[in-house]
Amino acid sequence: MKFLLLGDATVGQEALLRFYVLHVVVLPTILTMFVAIHFWRIRKDGGLAKPEESAPVPVPVSVEIEQAVPVVASAAVVAAESAPRRFTIQGLVRGPFVKVGKLEEDTVFSWPNLLIAELVVLLITIIGVMAVSIFFNAPLEHPVNVMHPPNPAKAPWYFLGLQEQVSYSAFWGGVGVPGIELLLLALVPYIDRGNAGVGRWFARERVWANALFLTFVLINVVLIVIGTFFRGANWSFVSPF
Repeated sequence: MKFLLLGDATVGQEALLRFYVLHVVVLPTILTMFVAIHFWRIRKDGGLAKPEESAPVPVPVSVEIEQAVPVVASAAVVAAESAPRRFTIQGLVRGPFVKVGKLEEDTVFSWPNLLIAELVVLLITIIGVMAVSIFFNAPLEHPVNVMHPPNPAKAPWYFLGLQEQVSYSAFWGGVGVPGIELLLLALVPYIDRGNAGVGRWFARERVWANALFLTFVLINVVLIVIGTFFRGANWSFVSPF
């Protein structure tokens, strides 16, 4: 495994080439596959959950059927019976998918409801990264020299939070805490199954879930800032001022 990753007995040009290909070819390909599965699964499951809405109150009306027996029905039923039925094919999925008229349902389509929202988040992320690149230069150093490694040897900024954790405990910082976080992320869909507040920004019903997620994000940002500006030689604490 070590030789396959490094391409040699030591870290050198072959190892750099392999990890470059890993980051620009292999990982983006895997990410693209997961994104495709993500949208396909949403489409297959029938759409996205939409915010709860107050159901319209049916208006009772009196209608007559064969034998002139009056019955009470809702205005929606009367309108549905009188309107012409139209059938459309929305997609090929397992199970019944043909809808007649405009029926009340608790889902919305992934396009445009989901895709546009995620594209907006993607654009905001790209703008943020470009803004950071304008005000902060890339921490490029001299060509690698195995006889004189840099001190400290810092990971890319997005891994510095993990490296900062490792500086406190190799096992818990590099394996234990990240493993627990990944396990919790995998269990979230099975633990948080409530529908209250779903589909609404900053819903009161989701305050604890949002606060917990924001806490994890802020902790990671703080660790990245410490590892970037407050760590010097031998990973000792230094002042950036």
